[in-house]
Amino acid sequence: MERNVCSTPPYASSPFDDPEADLILRSSDNVDFRVSRFILKISSQFFADMFAAGQVSDDELRDGCPIVQMQEDSKTLDVLLRVIYPTKAPVLDQLPKLHAVLGAALKFDMDYATELARTALRSFIAKEPVRVWAIAVRNRLEPESRAAADEMNRQHISVLDSFPSEMQAIDAGAYYRLLRYRRLQGAVETDFKFCDPPTTSPVSPPASSSPAGTQIISPKHSRIQPLADIVCRSADGQKFPAHKVLLALASPVMAAMMLSLPTAAANSPDMEGGLPMLSFEEDAATLGVVLGLCALEGEVAVQELQVLQNVIEAAKKYEMDDARKLLQDQWAKLSASDPLRAFLFAASRKAHAEARQAAQQLLDRTLDDYYTSALESSAASMYRALCMYHNSCRSSIHNTGQSLAHLPTTAKVIYDVKIPIKASRCRSTYMNEYYGSSYTCRGLTVEVLRNLDRNPQACEPCVQLGQIIVNALQQSKTEPSVLIATSELLQDCPGSNFRTRTALHARNQPIARSSQHF
Repeated sequence: MERNVCSTPPYASSPFDDPEADLILRSSDNVDFRVSRFILKISSQFFADMFAAGQVSDDELRDGCPIVQMQEDSKTLDVLLRVIYPTKAPVLDQLPKLHAVLGAALKFDMDYATELARTALRSFIAKEPVRVWAIAVRNRLEPESRAAADEMNRQHISVLDSFPSEMQAIDAGAYYRLLRYRRLQGAVETDFKFCDPPTTSPVSPPASSSPAGTQIISPKHSRIQPLADIVCRSADGQKFPAHKVLLALASPVMAAMMLSLPTAAANSPDMEGGLPMLSFEEDAATLGVVLGLCALEGEVAVQELQVLQNVIEAAKKYEMDDARKLLQDQWAKLSASDPLRAFLFAASRKAHAEARQAAQQLLDRTLDDYYTSALESSAASMYRALCMYHNSCRSSIHNTGQSLAHLPTTAKVIYDVKIPIKASRCRSTYMNEYYGSSYTCRGLTVEVLRNLDRNPQACEPCVQLGQIIVNALQQSKTEPSVLIATSELLQDCPGSNFRTRTALHARNQPIARSSQHF
């Protein structure tokens, strides 16, 4: 039945205001297009199937025509419909407009409109190869994406330096393949595709050894399980017996939650087996681990990053300070085994500390052929930021080594530089002006680098060496904190090597050696 509407949408311009039309397409911005079902049927398999299935409802009519609500705006619908109508075809001379029309033509299975839009897209390749590549990949058009990537190779375009707005909708997997295609100058496998992940994927990290919902508890804690005096219920309905005193000791937030529990009758839904019920927002897999950490000697045995990150967030939420250190240690172990996947997951959750740690763990390896399936569900912008950080760090380390090569010398030797280091003229001791005492110089440590301009705890030659390093970093347009972050990582992980091969002019014996190089 026909219904009066207070603010009636306007009709589109001719020919989409024809009173003889038998259907109305209403755009997302409330413009009505009066169209012919026959033209839609012969132009679009999507609409042909819709009409055949009787999916056009008569619940809402205007001027006797059923109304179909569309997701596309009026500008896109106007261009798309003019392509399939017997009128002069519109000019697709702007990429944003072309992108919208192409997506709609593919969605509605309009062969002619799709081919017209693809032809127009190819005409932009020479001027806008990166934007065309992004639009093609977004719409799963492999030939156009390959042609655009070949044009990038021809023009020697830096993919990392060119990131137009169309790239925001691209996943990191496709972006990784574009970087690889550019690096190899198109010399890729015969079955290579931008729009699909590789057929063979790396081995996934081991699955969690802790079944979902299982508490991680110590043997001593297991002996007091029969003495539980409260039941904790997860968001997905699983129930865990627990102990009020252990929950309160582990978390002031849980203590407050228990104190606020109302007194309930024995048969109340808030009771379970005569015990009060405490409800949580976490799922069973997360809550089981959280409750296990409330044990006096809890351990973390989670091997899945997603579960572990959920537990870390829950521990922060419930102010479980003692448990958070255990969780961070476990994250570091898991992250080290697959740091790229750990970075992508942490960054997507805005877990900045964990993302930074994973990014630092990646500094001792190349990203060129490091693939993980997590790239397919991550944003290209996130992966690009990681690549730029990675390149910046490694470049800074390399430039630092090159600066060290210009120190005064009597003999030229090839060495690998590692923090902490000492200047060749280190005096072994330095005078602390504040305390008026002499101290042993430990060389150029992270702390000295941080305090070069205010009472550095090192002798004068080592301080001068530190200033050379910082100046080198500034010349390479990179934050000095990059070297500090890198050297902290290397000191924390003895197995990692500072992999910059440097021509160091030295008077004395080599400072440190490394078996691996850039």
